[in-house]
Amino acid sequence: MHPASFIADMNSLQKELDNLPTEVVRLIQSLLDLVDVQHGNIQTLLTANKKLLDVIDRLT
Repeated sequence: MHPASFIADMNSLQKELDNLPTEVVRLIQSLLDLVDVQHGNIQTLLTANKKLLDVIDRLT
């Protein structure tokens, strides 16, 4: 994709977002916030699993 095409697409998307009702924008932001929380939870689980695997390796 060419930079000019990408910029045009992003500008078009921004115009669409600007025309959404306030409640829809709020819900989209809430969804993005939930994705951030889930990402943090997944990172925590991955860290815990790695530590658990390290303990299991030491015990075997």
